[in-house]
Amino acid sequence: MKGLIKFRISKIDKKVLAWKAKLAGLSLSEFCRRAALSIQIKARLTEEEIVCYITLNNYANNFTRIANFMKNRDMESLAEECLATSSLIKEHLEKFK
Repeated sequence: MKGLIKFRISKIDKKVLAWKAKLAGLSLSEFCRRAALSIQIKARLTEEEIVCYITLNNYANNFTRIANFMKNRDMESLAEECLATSSLIKEHLEKFK
């Protein structure tokens, strides 16, 4: 059963809510619904952030490949450093999800 809920807010608050809803890619009503139900609301990524995410993901994969290559060549310390760097990048990438 659907229902209608109304509440009063100032014009400034309405503009702020509308702006935040737009950043999250949601309608104003869906944004308010999620906020009221304590559902996590994330802003959508910008094109620049998407490009950075893809680039970091490629770097992480490349460091993993380099580390695997070095393990086969008996360069353990450098391989460990590459794996650590790869793990750090992946850790930061998890924040985007």
